[in-house]
Amino acid sequence: MIHLVLGVVLAGAFVFTRVVPSVATQTRLEAGRDARRVSTALTVLVGGGLGASWGIVARLWMRLIAERPEFSWGGTIFIVAAPTIVGAAMGLGFAARRNRWRRRWQAAATTVAGVSVVVLGVGAGSLTLPTIVLGGVAVSRRQIPWPVRVLIGLGATGVGLLVVGDAGPVPLILLGAASVGVIIGLWTRRLLGALAFAPVVVVWITVLEAELPLWRTAVGVLGYVPLVALAVAAYGRAIAPLNARVVEVMMAA
Repeated sequence: MIHLVLGVVLAGAFVFTRVVPSVATQTRLEAGRDARRVSTALTVLVGGGLGASWGIVARLWMRLIAERPEFSWGGTIFIVAAPTIVGAAMGLGFAARRNRWRRRWQAAATTVAGVSVVVLGVGAGSLTLPTIVLGGVAVSRRQIPWPVRVLIGLGATGVGLLVVGDAGPVPLILLGAASVGVIIGLWTRRLLGALAFAPVVVVWITVLEAELPLWRTAVGVLGYVPLVALAVAAYGRAIAPLNARVVEVMMAA
């Protein structure tokens, strides 16, 4: 079983570092182009609307995989409101880039977009947040400064211990090795891809172990991939490097 899980994680790492980056690469190319100005307010509203749409789909997916579906207004409102906030923040970051705000204001807007994703990690989103953050970093940046690598490595280790702490020694050894590799800069983006995809496998296993009809199990497993991939691509776009010249150098490296 562990060999199968490891194989799936490695395959997922390939997807995150080879397939999904095409979206972020296009974003980086657009960063250096002259673009028409956009309405900041409209862009924030559109971003919030897209985030709300994602939240609605996520809520439907959660209900689909629940063995005993229960509805509560509080939980539903939060599940929709959290990605709405994140989408609006990402819209603000996009407007700052497109309208060529002063660099410090661009950096501030990008920081807001990057930090806002934390609200997705509350409650049921605790397994989705590591995938979004680590996957977004993996697809948006070819070079990652060592302080960021240390922070990511330690953070991934802490979250991983909570998720697989009682899964046996092999997952813990793999987690530790991947985190150390990220910190020292060895195969950083591929290891980030593996760490990002590992929670996806945990979600798959949870869905497969639930007592659900076959069609709901299939939709739950297959539907989670595009759902989280959209979030990863959006986050990677939101935190892409601000300096187009640096980006061009990284792409040529």
